[in-house]
Amino acid sequence: TRGNVANNAPPNEGAATAQKLDEILAALLDTRDHLTVLEQQVMGNEEEEEAGNKNQPPPEDNLIWVL
Repeated sequence: TRGNVANNAPPNEGAATAQKLDEILAALLDTRDHLTVLEQQVMGNEEEEEAGNKNQPPPEDNLIWVL
């Protein structure tokens, strides 16, 4: 008799695959959360730098001092 490939798989293989996919999804969601936190930190640092730069002279003034 000719059988379907899926029918020839061991009975627990589908459950094992589903479990592995759940683990991969959980890892991807964790990674996304970490990246979101990092992105917020970077954006916050950029805003702090921009606010700090307002108190500093323009770069052209710094060049005069270097010369």
